[in-house]
Amino acid sequence: MPIHFSFDITDLSKSEFDDIDRAVMGCAFECQNELGRLCDELVYENDMAYRLRMKNCEVHTQVPVEVTHKTFSKIYRIDLVCNHAVYDTKTVERLVGKHDAQVLNYAMLLDIRHIKLLNFRPPRVDGRLKYNTLKSEQRQQFRIDTSRWQTLTDSCHALNEMMVELLRDWGTHLSVLLYEEALSVMCARNCEIQSRIELRRDGHTLGTHAINRYHPDTFFIVTAITNELSAHESHLRRLVKLTGLKGIQWINLHHHKINFITIMNL
Repeated sequence: MPIHFSFDITDLSKSEFDDIDRAVMGCAFECQNELGRLCDELVYENDMAYRLRMKNCEVHTQVPVEVTHKTFSKIYRIDLVCNHAVYDTKTVERLVGKHDAQVLNYAMLLDIRHIKLLNFRPPRVDGRLKYNTLKSEQRQQFRIDTSRWQTLTDSCHALNEMMVELLRDWGTHLSVLLYEEALSVMCARNCEIQSRIELRRDGHTLGTHAINRYHPDTFFIVTAITNELSAHESHLRRLVKLTGLKGIQWINLHHHKINFITIMNL
């Protein structure tokens, strides 16, 4: 299996999660009331675990989730699991979209429907329950659109194949950074090339930019854009022009539709 968790986790129903959550949230409020709201995440996490164990709950902290594909491996850490209910703790001014995306990525990796964010920094603990609508079998259903894909180098076909293999192994809708990291690692086996490049305009160096470079003349990017695709393409074209490279291979995950798009430096 490409996704490894240290124990078998149960996919709880909403009512089952709510029953556990009442005890967890009670401990969260007690924790913040006693410790204040200025401590680090790990402090709250450890205090929560202690309080919940005193209530005879089965608690695990910093539980590793390993995602693998061939020789690639990445480990995520789940902050808190209480009686199979999964929580991610934060100490930020406010929860934003990237935090939602992070825990939904965890939920999909674990193939569970419910996961909750706990933020201890606001005056009152902010709990945000997120619902994962996509089970693993649904994420395995996708279609590939290569109508705008062109071969720029002898490495392009391999890049395409590697991405399709990843999708077949992991499914869709996971973090784009995970797909990018895996592709970069696999490409690096054949091509040890710098990950930053100078951006130049009218012969003047403007600075450097991080890229996923899989060939001396080309690089790639993975996104999950669902609207205004043409606007993003316009900005990618401007970026390619500044790099001076031959082009970029753009892989966009639009729900279950996977677009492979080649942008050439004209």
